Amino acid sequence: MDDCIMLSVFGTGENVCIWFNAWHITTTAQYWGTVIFIIVFCFIRELAAMYRVTRRANQERERQKTQHTKHVLLSENGAATKQAADEASSLELAYDSFLYTINMILAYLLMLLIMTYNVGICLVVVAGSFLAHFSLSYYVARVKKQPAPYLSPDHCCEAGVSDSQGNEGNSTEASGRGGPAHA
Repeated sequence: MDDCIMLSVFGTGENVCIWFNAWHITTTAQYWGTVIFIIVFCFIRELAAMYRVTRRANQERERQKTQHTKHVLLSENGAATKQAADEASSLELAYDSFLYTINMILAYLLMLLIMTYNVGICLVVVAGSFLAHFSLSYYVARVKKQPAPYLSPDHCCEAGVSDSQGNEGNSTEASGRGGPAHA
């Protein structure tokens, strides 16, 4: 019988199923084709993640540039301008959530590759993820001459909270609770 069996311990070999029964690897050629596919898939996931982070960083820079003009527009056009700005930010949030969902789906598919418990496949996922992250970050930092989005010290800790003067940080005014702002 040529069924796919889920391993519960790490093992080696070419007899492995990837994601569904139809993708059953039984030959060396199929195994190496899958290795190449996994590396390309790691690059796709990293591109999706980097696109989302870069897009958010660009939006934040634009928001900081135009923040002082919003007060002028609100005083001239009243509530209509504020409503249009709120709708635009809701659409941006929905698009960002969509990109996040795509990134999570891709990451979970990589996790399922790890769960095949095939040592070779696991090593390819780890090496492909490293190679994708390193090469794309290198491209952004060296070729495009921009700071790589993941290298920002505030990336993991960005609260997105500003006080009334536009300073980022733990503003009691911005948190609305009278205490430190929590992300």
